[in-house]
Amino acid sequence: MTTDVEVARERVFDQDADIRFRLKHDVPVFNHPFREVGREYLLTQEARAQRGEIGAARPKKIHAVIEGALDR
Repeated sequence: MTTDVEVARERVFDQDADIRFRLKHDVPVFNHPFREVGREYLLTQEARAQRGEIGAARPKKIHAVIEGALDR
């Protein structure tokens, strides 16, 4: 993160060029497996449940949905 507008602009242009190159040459844009993304999301929801922000049953439901979809 930067507060310098010129540095931020340069980083954005670099990232844009990288994404455009990857798309043009069929290089994967994401290198994070969906199962891992699901697990990270589940961990954040479990933490929210522990803080009382959401119900305790919600992470269990999310776990079942994620694992059910991935096991198919």
